[in-house]
Amino acid sequence: HCGRSTPDGADPCHLYSRGAGRVDVRKNLVSLCRECHSASHAGHEPSRNTLLNIVSRREGCTPDDITETVYRLRRDTRFKVWNLDAPKEN
Repeated sequence: HCGRSTPDGADPCHLYSRGAGRVDVRKNLVSLCRECHSASHAGHEPSRNTLLNIVSRREGCTPDDITETVYRLRRDTRFKVWNLDAPKEN
């Protein structure tokens, strides 16, 4: 976001957090320096909307496409996990 590089490199930042059941896919990730990553989690810039715009430009799609993809993958993944626990039919 800021264009700075740090000696430690960049932190991967999820647009929609893994803790909320989101997925590790390119459309849900952006690299930030530690300062910007901390600021984002604290509710400051870069905001989720700012990051969505950055990722959508990088991916060549709209912010709505990013959100739809992440939520669809989450839904599909949850179904597959749930389905693995279901009894097998003979």
